[in-house]
Amino acid sequence: MANGTRRLTAFLVALVLIVSLLPAAGVAADVEGSDGAAVVTEEEPADKTEGSPETAAASDGLTTSAYTPYANILYTYSSEAERGTIRYVSQNPKSKYFMGDKYWPPTSLTDEWKCKWQCKSADVSMMLSYLGIDLLPKDIINSKGNGDNNCMEKDWGEAKNETDLSFAEAMDNYLNGGGLYSPPMIRLTNDCFKKSGQHFVLVLSKKSATKYEVLDPYQNDIWEMTIDGNKITRFKWGSKYYTSTFTNIYQYHKEQKTKLKNASKPGTLTEGSIFAPKGQLYGSEIITKVTAACYDMEGNAQSCCNQTAKPNSVGYDLANMNNKLKFSQLEPGIYKYVVKATTASGTKTYLTKIFTVLAKEKKLDNATFYLDSGCNIKYCAMPEDKSSKNSATICLTPNSESPYMRFKATYASNGYYTLSVVGSGKYLTVYKSKNESGTRVMQYEMVKRDGQYWQFLPAGNGNYYLVPKCAPTCCLTLTDGEVADGTRLQIRTAGQSQEQTWLLRPVRALLTGLKNTTSGVQVRWGTVPHTTGYRVYRKKSGETGWTRVQTITSGKTASWIDPNVSNGTQYAYTVRSVYGQHLSPSCPQKSKCRLTAPRMLTPKNSGKGRITVSWKVNSKASGYQVCYAGNSSFRDSHTVTVSGRNTLSKVLTGLRKGRTYYLKVRTYKIVSGEKYYSAWSGAKSVKVIK
Repeated sequence: MANGTRRLTAFLVALVLIVSLLPAAGVAADVEGSDGAAVVTEEEPADKTEGSPETAAASDGLTTSAYTPYANILYTYSSEAERGTIRYVSQNPKSKYFMGDKYWPPTSLTDEWKCKWQCKSADVSMMLSYLGIDLLPKDIINSKGNGDNNCMEKDWGEAKNETDLSFAEAMDNYLNGGGLYSPPMIRLTNDCFKKSGQHFVLVLSKKSATKYEVLDPYQNDIWEMTIDGNKITRFKWGSKYYTSTFTNIYQYHKEQKTKLKNASKPGTLTEGSIFAPKGQLYGSEIITKVTAACYDMEGNAQSCCNQTAKPNSVGYDLANMNNKLKFSQLEPGIYKYVVKATTASGTKTYLTKIFTVLAKEKKLDNATFYLDSGCNIKYCAMPEDKSSKNSATICLTPNSESPYMRFKATYASNGYYTLSVVGSGKYLTVYKSKNESGTRVMQYEMVKRDGQYWQFLPAGNGNYYLVPKCAPTCCLTLTDGEVADGTRLQIRTAGQSQEQTWLLRPVRALLTGLKNTTSGVQVRWGTVPHTTGYRVYRKKSGETGWTRVQTITSGKTASWIDPNVSNGTQYAYTVRSVYGQHLSPSCPQKSKCRLTAPRMLTPKNSGKGRITVSWKVNSKASGYQVCYAGNSSFRDSHTVTVSGRNTLSKVLTGLRKGRTYYLKVRTYKIVSGEKYYSAWSGAKSVKVIK
């Protein structure tokens, strides 16, 4: 019994020794070995057939990488490939993820493919599955009998092979290609890979600038490698760490035109607000240029929001422009945000979004305006039929400068104004303060609803958008864009269209008359609400340019006398209303010939019921007028005209004896058929004694 035990023990020791001298059991990593590399004796990786893999990412079922681009990994069996998910293929028969003949050719095939094709075909299958292409290792190997030594260098259906790539280019494609580029496959070279000195793996994700996660068809775990330039400075194989150089980079892509996804769009902003552009341009085309900019209605790119990048890659993340597109510096207005990209097929617009930037404080001085249509300034807004009733619809009408066409703009707060119709006293109002495109606009008494407050946002060329507080994405506009008498107004979604623009034409003070006075020419005009003053301009006959002759600093002043005028000279006058820093257009001009009043001599009784009136000559006169009455207020007076500059007296007859008469004289001059008069002379009186 003892001898038998000793013999059995000796046999077992010999058996162990023999086994230790044999090649390691199982299937080694890819051992292409075309160069006949010798097998080295470094330790092979321990099989991990029990428990969980080393990283949490590698687990049963569907998981997601913890790092960009956060690819899904499916470890369980699947007969289909789903785009964006890597169907894991294990080449190690000892692995619990090895699917045998579900994924691999029958074991009756020679051992040659086991040595040459396992990691290549596994990697290619995983790369294609990420693109949504269902091709298993057995399909790849059987495609050319025992397989093709260049399976990773050929096209597979829709999947096109990328060649001559650097690692950085391949990773950029993978990270920014919108799922159209597979994970890169890299070739590791080191003697730790027995029989061939090389192994092929997939780069799963990017952890940092130098660290990457690797998905290995042989080892069960997801392991990390460190890259410095063109060298892998550290990767783990088994229990040891090694280095390698990049000798081959492989990648597949599906052809697709560039698209934009997950794009953020600016909504209604308040001046100073920050907006962060987001969105990814992706596809299989190389993007050579990306432009993101904000444009005003006239198509001018705003300098604070106009950036161009030249990525020369298959994708671009608009978040890279966050620090360059300064939406917070945009002035109040309505803008168009546009994203364009250029590829070999041309330049295309991928995003267009019109948005509003509201003012947060007073931008215009209080003023009284005509709301002239930006399509035709001969038409302006007015309550229908010049109504003073609540709910009267606001319509378009030819401008006749009626008080019903005048809107008094008064600042309220936070950039908003009220607009009251001077003729009716009612306010420009959005019906029921609706936040709805297509809502009609009317006049209504002040009830302090949001539909009664408006912002004026510059639209270029002196025009403005009128944006109601109740609907900040809408503007005052013409129904159907029609410019015609009676066209009703409504609010519509802002679109940078001409029919949504309005010329806020400050109401001009209209001249009400010119009059010769003893001290000069008196200029009179009608006052306008909210004016801070007026400017008076003059030109004399024969001149082409206007000269400002007086600045009035009170909006309540309605007249001024021009003392610097010459007898017999014709002058034209016009006035402009002043609204703080803004001026109205000039009003229609009026003309007056300056004439000085004649000096009247003492009247005399010259016969029965007669008085003789005489005066000094005015060399610029065409004649004179004599006015007389039986009272000092010249009530029920009589006026007689005396023709001729040199006729200097007039006999008045038919006067009553004993009655005192009051008399005055003035000069007249005829210019181009129009008769101009001087002021009256001082009055004198005489009693009829005969």
